[in-house]
Amino acid sequence: MRGRAKRLWGFPRDVLSWAFAKPMRMYALMIAFFFFRTIYGLTEKFWDTDEIQCYLIGVKAFSSEFWPAWGPDSMYKVQSRIPGGLMATLIAFPLNLLLIPEAPILFLNLLTFSVLLFLIWVLEKRMPGLPKWFIRTYVLTMPWVLHFSTHVINTSYVLVGAILFFIPFLDRVGMYEKPLIGRSLAYGLMGFSLTWMFQIHMSWVLIGPFGLWLFILDLEDWKRFRKDVVFFLIGASIPILTLIPTFEWMLDSPFGGTESNIVFNPSNILLAPQFIWRFFSMGTFEIARYSSHIELLLGQVEHQYFLLPLAALLVFISAFHSLYSIGTLIALKGRWGVKLRKVVLISMAIIFSSYLFSVKPPISYTFYFAFPLVLTITLHLLEVKWKNWKLGYGFAWILFLGALFHTAHMFYGEKNKSLYTDRERVSYGLSKGEHLVLGSRRVAFFEEPDDYCQTTGSRSDELSIGCDFEYYNHRSLPQSLSSQKVKSGRYSNVITDISRFGNQLEVNSKIREGDMPVSVSFDFLSDYPDTIYWVLENKDKSLWKGAQILLHSDGNEWAQHQMTSTIPKEFLTNGCSLYLWKNSQKMNVIYVDNLWVTELTNTEHSKGQ
Repeated sequence: MRGRAKRLWGFPRDVLSWAFAKPMRMYALMIAFFFFRTIYGLTEKFWDTDEIQCYLIGVKAFSSEFWPAWGPDSMYKVQSRIPGGLMATLIAFPLNLLLIPEAPILFLNLLTFSVLLFLIWVLEKRMPGLPKWFIRTYVLTMPWVLHFSTHVINTSYVLVGAILFFIPFLDRVGMYEKPLIGRSLAYGLMGFSLTWMFQIHMSWVLIGPFGLWLFILDLEDWKRFRKDVVFFLIGASIPILTLIPTFEWMLDSPFGGTESNIVFNPSNILLAPQFIWRFFSMGTFEIARYSSHIELLLGQVEHQYFLLPLAALLVFISAFHSLYSIGTLIALKGRWGVKLRKVVLISMAIIFSSYLFSVKPPISYTFYFAFPLVLTITLHLLEVKWKNWKLGYGFAWILFLGALFHTAHMFYGEKNKSLYTDRERVSYGLSKGEHLVLGSRRVAFFEEPDDYCQTTGSRSDELSIGCDFEYYNHRSLPQSLSSQKVKSGRYSNVITDISRFGNQLEVNSKIREGDMPVSVSFDFLSDYPDTIYWVLENKDKSLWKGAQILLHSDGNEWAQHQMTSTIPKEFLTNGCSLYLWKNSQKMNVIYVDNLWVTELTNTEHSKGQ
């Protein structure tokens, strides 16, 4: 019985050791890891607010003829934007290669898997006391790597910049006797990381103090340091290519308004204990950042109640691992212990001090940039006791239980929150080249569009107002403009079931004694029959009029709709606005061009009736 129990206890470890023992088996397993991570990303959140907003950045760039000047939103204090077109490019580029909704997710996983292999290579070189099967499996399947880096959200792309920064940083900061990569390459990678992160996430500001730390250490060799600066700038020049076209927009708002999120917030100092715990938890098998957002775990367990024992066990293991890391770091002796504690304490001080100037508390995902640093420290601390405590058996079982949890998580995600809950909508929007089919982008405070070009009648007692939806300020185009289908000029207005309201026309006319008879006309194009409304609205009331749009024979011919109605006197007293509105839930797109509202004479009105 003891022999059987021993074999059972060692089963996961023996299987992983066997799988990585031969090159062919190892390559096959690494390919399997790539597909597992990709499938995980495809079943992760897609329609949540932040995820769909990030995806829309790329889809809007893919369908637009203008440069995507701004990246992810920063909504903490004001509606601001991170400058640069990198995020949009990383999503639009794969769509240009393969026009399917999954293309950006596939490209992201290829990108992050590549940098993770680089990280694994470094960790294996630095930690000969840890088996390769453990390092590879742990790094590729730990929750913090799966939850971010597999599905489209700006935090997933942070991993690229973070790994390319902290690998050379730890090489240069004095943790190791001999660096793994050359000094010039190290500074080139850190420069690349700076301009990459600047366009992706607000945590790019952490590169400054970490870079200053390295600057102080390397300043002794001034001649060599000047060469380092050159290679740093060479590396930075690669991602900056997607930032240069944004400079024109940055003249008005240099940082897209993100600087308003930097405020002195001394109250965050009370959260230091939480930060310390979250810092060390990030390197453990913490299931999907639940130390910051336990409600995410509870929401999944509520649907998959059978996971409760497994989830509770993994949470307990993660907590115990965090305590182990803290205790081992404190107790570590010798020169290596001094070096490791120094790096940890200074790094934690740099990261936490940034929250004294942040509107956000130190929630784990906000300092995800430090993940490669935390992971490296965590694995070094495991190496200390790996052989004496025979940790390989326990961690093999943790990875096995984690695989079960991840599999259940994928089934839950695919049915409840993934792309596949409404893939047809995404595919249709991409085929039409209209991002509004998926949703509308949040508008930054500096992106509010100006009024449309309007034409008004020459007589003061006559209303003749129109809009051809031509717009000349390319810095702040309304999202509902489309160049895909036009009746005349460069743009038309697109209306979908998500972006229901069209663009407004301010109606300004001399107040008459009675109701005002008007003619409303517009050109339209629609693939399917639908109902469109024109809406007059003031502060107190709305006036609705509907027009049934009939299906064209081939969906490519423009038609005109014209109707007569009256504007009640009370609408004109305080001024009113005109909108176009699509009421149905059909995802089809309606294009509208050349909208006119014209006052009719009494004779014309009589004929119309």
